[in-house]
Parts: sequence; C-alpha cells; structure tokens
Amino acid sequence: MKQKKVYISFFGILRIRTEYGILTENEINSNQMKKLIAYLVLNRKSLISADILTAILWPQGNEDPYASLRGLVHRLKKTLKPIFCDDDFIIAKNGSYIINPLYDLVVDAEQLYVISKYKISTTGAKAFLDSSCYPFIESLANDIWGLPVCTYYNTGLITYICTVVTKMIKDEDYDDAIKYATKGLVIDHLSEELHLLIIDALTEKGCRKLALNHYENTIKMFQNEYGTIPTKHFLSAKYKIFNNKEV
Repeated sequence: MKQKKVYISFFGILRIRTEYGILTENEINSNQMKKLIAYLVLNRKSLISADILTAILWPQGNEDPYASLRGLVHRLKKTLKPIFCDDDFIIAKNGSYIINPLYDLVVDAEQLYVISKYKISTTGAKAFLDSSCYPFIESLANDIWGLPVCTYYNTGLITYICTVVTKMIKDEDYDDAIKYATKGLVIDHLSEELHLLIIDALTEKGCRKLALNHYENTIKMFQNEYGTIPTKHFLSAKYKIFNNKEV
C-alpha cells in the first residue's frame, strides 16, 4: 500500500497538512499535545514506550502517568481526526506508541539538514526560507526536553541562513542578503555572524552610513540588554566599513 504524504512544519507555527486539510497549533491549543507530536515525529523510527513518553511529558512527575498519557493520546487523536479521516496518525502497539507507518512524513526541520548538505541554490534556499525562517516551536523553548531540541534546530537554521546569505553577498544580491539575515535575527538576535553579514552587505552596496548605524546599534543592544560587548572579531568590522577591506 502506498504511503500517504503528511507535511509537518515545526519552524514557526506548528502546522500539519494532509490531503484532507491543515491543522495548526492554534487548533491543537495544548503544549503537551505539541510536545507529544514533536517527540513522536522526530523519533518515529523507534517504538516509544509509555515510560519514556510519561518521563518526557511530565518530568516533574504525575500521580497516574499512564492514565494521563492514554487520555492525552485520546484527545490528540480526536483533535487530529479532521485531517486524518482514514487512519489514526498515532497508534498504540504493545504498550508503546508510534507514528502510523501508513504515513510518509515530510518534516521541514529534517529537510533543512538534507538541503544544507548540497550546493546552495539561492532560488531553492529562498523558497525554503520564505516558509521556514522562523524559530522552532517557541512554546517548547521553556520545556526541559524542548529547550535543547529548539536550540539544536534553531542553531542549524541559523548556520544555513549564514551560508545562504554569504553566497548572496558573493553574488551581489545585497538586498536579499539583508532581507534573509534580518529574518534570521528574529530567531537569534544575538548572532554576531548575521549582524556582520548585514554590515558586509550594506558596505558592499555602498551604504556605509547604514552599515555604521547597524554596527553601532548592535553594540548598544549588547551593552544595554546584556551588559556585554561583542567579540573583537565583530568590533573589527568598523575598519572594514571605512576601508571596505578586511584588517
């Protein structure tokens, strides 16, 4: 039997799309359900035991974890039913849970690590970033399990953005370089590399005053919000703005 495609976006608003429609985190409206989806999807090659799931979902403990897990799965299945009309998305198997193998998942967070291994095509990169240049499910960032997961995928996305923007600058596509570097700063506004790329793009474009303004505003942001200053590498960008060359 041919697997049915399911498209899942974790960057930005959690979004699940099937042939029957789209469901977003607004309809799901539960951080526990979102965490359950994320964990099962990202670990779908393994059968996940109830013990592991209860430890992930209720790290501080739960009076009746197994009943709570069954209840959560039941509510999630009911929530997902409008876009999984034929077969359940999550199935139980011998006291464990797994994503139904009838579905073939296309996950943006996983696509990132596939496309980042190949030669950068700015056309393809723009298409990906236009839909996925957002933080990994922000509501999970304060969770014991979610924080390192968000950090991992956000770091990967920032690395990819920097690679793409560097190529854009090399190709003299300065406006798009600034556009996508700025979008990346929404994910990590402390990324020195993204700030430096914006400064480089503005300098190469001939907008030295704007480059200097961005340089000075970045230093103020570090000082006022975090009581620190950027690294020496960042501070040396001032010389490049005036000399238009590395020092």
